[in-house]
Amino acid sequence: MTSTSRSSRMEDQSTLTPTDVNFFSKNDNTINDGSSISNGLEEQEVTNRIELSAEDETNLVTIDPVMPATSSVRSDSGNGDDKRLHCLDLLRGLIVAIMAWDHCKDFLSLYRGNDGTKPGDTTDSGWGKHTEAYAGELEMFSGKFQYFFARAVSHICAPGFSFLMGVGMIMLKESRMRNSGWDKARVCRFFVVRGIVLILLGFVVRAAFLIVPPPIHQAKHINRALADLFGFFQVMTSLGLSMITAAPLVTHALPCLTTEATRETDSSAVSEPSPMTDSSAAPLLLPSNHDTPNSDVRHPTSWKKISIIWTVCTLLASAILAIEQYLVWSRQGSDPGKAHMAGATTFGEILLRFTFVPGEFGSIPSLDYYPFLPWFAITLFGIAFGASLVLHSCRGQMIKSCTAYSGLSLLFAFVLVRFFGGRVFSMRGWPLNEGRAYPLISFLNVCKYPPSVSYILLTMGINLLLLNGFSRIGHPDKYFLSRFLWTFGRVPLAFYVLHFYLITTIAVIIRAATGGVPGIPLSWVILVWLGVLVIMKGICDHYAAFKAKTSPESIWRFF
Repeated sequence: MTSTSRSSRMEDQSTLTPTDVNFFSKNDNTINDGSSISNGLEEQEVTNRIELSAEDETNLVTIDPVMPATSSVRSDSGNGDDKRLHCLDLLRGLIVAIMAWDHCKDFLSLYRGNDGTKPGDTTDSGWGKHTEAYAGELEMFSGKFQYFFARAVSHICAPGFSFLMGVGMIMLKESRMRNSGWDKARVCRFFVVRGIVLILLGFVVRAAFLIVPPPIHQAKHINRALADLFGFFQVMTSLGLSMITAAPLVTHALPCLTTEATRETDSSAVSEPSPMTDSSAAPLLLPSNHDTPNSDVRHPTSWKKISIIWTVCTLLASAILAIEQYLVWSRQGSDPGKAHMAGATTFGEILLRFTFVPGEFGSIPSLDYYPFLPWFAITLFGIAFGASLVLHSCRGQMIKSCTAYSGLSLLFAFVLVRFFGGRVFSMRGWPLNEGRAYPLISFLNVCKYPPSVSYILLTMGINLLLLNGFSRIGHPDKYFLSRFLWTFGRVPLAFYVLHFYLITTIAVIIRAATGGVPGIPLSWVILVWLGVLVIMKGICDHYAAFKAKTSPESIWRFF
């Protein structure tokens, strides 16, 4: 595509009339820009295509939206010719790399002495009986911070990808309705199908456990074939259900709410300067009567729409987390260490396993560590953040300013909650007087299953600060490490599926070379992990090149 045709196309997009861009009308299926939709998609390099993923220890979703193309959009660097938000790719790539570390550790290492809960307790039992969940003896790693850090570093993965999934859903919707002529129903169907695919891919990934069950599973006596394939409904199930649940909210509910709420403001037609783009640039919200794409007028409805979205998402997330907290408290009793996760047998208990409270299933060798609604609460914040990006005229600058303050505020709130919140917002650790013989570990040892409020504050605070740092890098090609992360962040789902089979293959080789020893020292795992990243870099480079040649409707775009 020549530079002349590219600039001509951008001019066409920047002069669309309200008639051309009536995304929520009954004829919401075409964009009158003088070219076919398919050709437009093939030439969409100048727009910001974001691939979203989601994952923690097994967490991943990929979304390929193209950012809404408007003349007022600026990139991370402020260069209007390149509007891709690279900082999102870089954060996603870092999380994918950390996820790979966690899986290398689980499959390849068998370190000892990490199961104690008091000084001097160095029982040689591997992972043993202790837990990171809301019930049972809390894992304190015998006070060895290096073991705690090796595990805790991956805590940012699940909330990070859940958050990025919400951002990606908003941006994909905006892109497909503006650039591809999709209507709301088609976008909603896309999300539902994608969610189902994610759930099914979770079982494809778990098939790797049939090759080599990780030592942690052997220690917990769940290495039966059926349990390895179906035994953990983990992140992929949670993310798929979250995407299906969020689909009607993103495509129908939020546009309806914001349209009704801003109708009075639109009728007043009060024009005020604002850093926001005109609302016609965002098919998320029905274009206001006074807005035209080539108008320099800014209107307070943009601010109002953002506040409505944040309010709705915050209220929903708060309600979900409040219910989760109540259900966990009722099961913990006065001492979480003596509580246990009873097997679910009734319909109501099974429903809670998938929605709020993790635990075992009574009649089948299965365990759900990721009930989806608490993670969906984090996705809601991602949806609100993505809407803010869509409606802001300078997305890169908005990320730099908001993520720094927000990240520091969340970390400050975490410290307050852990020191002064008591049992409120914290399900395990320091506030419940658990493991205080190891103060630093006890303070940072938050409940992940299900995610407590303190866990969310800590991990999302770190994720937002990382996003802020990545937003200041500019183009990823500047640095060797950023090129690595950028590659992973652009094809994260392909990375996720393939890296499991790579790690299990390495595990088979190690066991054959060591005479069947089911693990290696943790320090050696670091070297293997770095090797895995190098191999995956080459695989992801080739897959990204292949993917770029496929049509926008290709099944390969799911990866």
